Formats: sequence, C-alpha cells, structure tokens
Amino acid sequence: MVDFVRAMLFPLKNGKKFLIGLLIAFLASRLISDKLIAGSSTTLTAILAIVAIIFTFMLTGYHASCSNTAVNTKKKEMLLPSWKHPWKLFAKGFLTTIILIVYSIPLVILTIIFLGDIITNLLVTQSAEQLNQSLASFSPEATFIVFILLLTLYIIPFAVVKYSKTWKFSEAFQIGDIFRRTFKMRYFNTWVLTLIYSLIITILINYIFVNLIPIIGSSVANAIISYGLGVTVYTIFGELYKSYK
Repeated sequence: MVDFVRAMLFPLKNGKKFLIGLLIAFLASRLISDKLIAGSSTTLTAILAIVAIIFTFMLTGYHASCSNTAVNTKKKEMLLPSWKHPWKLFAKGFLTTIILIVYSIPLVILTIIFLGDIITNLLVTQSAEQLNQSLASFSPEATFIVFILLLTLYIIPFAVVKYSKTWKFSEAFQIGDIFRRTFKMRYFNTWVLTLIYSLIITILINYIFVNLIPIIGSSVANAIISYGLGVTVYTIFGELYKSYK
C-alpha cells in the first residue's frame, strides 16, 4: 500500500539533505541560464554546461536512490539517501538517463517521421484549402504519437524502479514484466494521482516563487520542483513496486 502523504513529506525528512538537494538542483538549472552564459567565453560556457550536466546526473541518481530505499526498506525505517558519494550518484543518474533515452527512442523516431511528412506536404501545398486537408490527413498519426508519448511516460517510472531495486541495468528492460505490472488498475490509479499532484505542485510553486523572488524566483521554483517532486514520485513508485511482492 502506497502512503502518499509520507511520500509527499519525504523530501523534508532531513533538513540538511533537503538543502543539499535544493542547492544541486538550483545550480544544475542556474549554471546554464541565459543571463549567466551571456557574455561568457566559449570555454567558460562549456565548463558551466559540463558542471550543470554533472549536477543533473547526480540529482537523477539521487531520485533513483529514493526508489531503491522505498523498495528495500521498511516504511518506518526509511531515510533519505546520503549525498556522501556524489560520483556513485552520478553513475546511477547517468544510467537512469540512458534508460529514459532508450524508452524515448520510438517516440523520437515517430515524431521525426511525422514532422518530415508535414514539412514535405507544406512545401507542395498551394492553397489554404489544400493546407487544411493536408493537416487533417495527419490527425491519426498525431493521435498515435500522443498515445506513444503517454505510454512512454506511463511505463518509465516502473522501468527506473526495477533498475534501482538491484542497480542492474538489464532489469529496466524486462519489458514483459514491466507491462504485466503496469497494466493493472492499482498502477494506473497511482500514476494518475501522481500526475495530478505533480501538476498542482508545479503550478503552485511557480506561482508563489516567481512572484515572491523576481530575479531568481523561477530558478528557485525549478530547484524545489526538480528535487522535491523527483524524491516524492520515485518514492511513490518504489513503494508501489514493493506492494506487488
């Protein structure tokens, strides 16, 4: 059984780890901001981008570690993962990102083909009526791409959790087991509730901090969302995975 309230509050369980997470998330987004890069040399821009990528992988690895904790630890004993081994988090985050990329490949390929067809038709279209007919003919393809997008977003959390359970990369690609477990009402309900919660929190935090802190408010909001939501979401799906046992 997933404890949603516990998962929502889990990012705040340890103040020190929470602040470290916020700082890393803040730097990951701020280091490549337009204002910081503007006027910088090419070398400095490249260095800032590399550092930002390192922080991003660390944060992703931390999120995956939260699902590992949720799967392998009793609820009453759950603690936020440690930040003491940043390069291990980096490695886990790197592999997690590879998993996300691999699962996104079908969507990317279909989108490229779809956009290519649209551009080709636009180049030969000569009237507004022909343009409308051309765009209307692509409705089934667009619907299919949206379906693939939703399917990708639907199964990715579980793929990451399977990888994080034992830190075996191959576990993330046991497609049969992933589909068997995700196409259950329990998973669907959890996914929908998590999506709704994520959207509400994202809107609220952006609204509050962008208005409260004019200059860096958006970066602060992004840091809170990036760190906090990641911890909550992967804790939720980690607990869900454990409930299947």
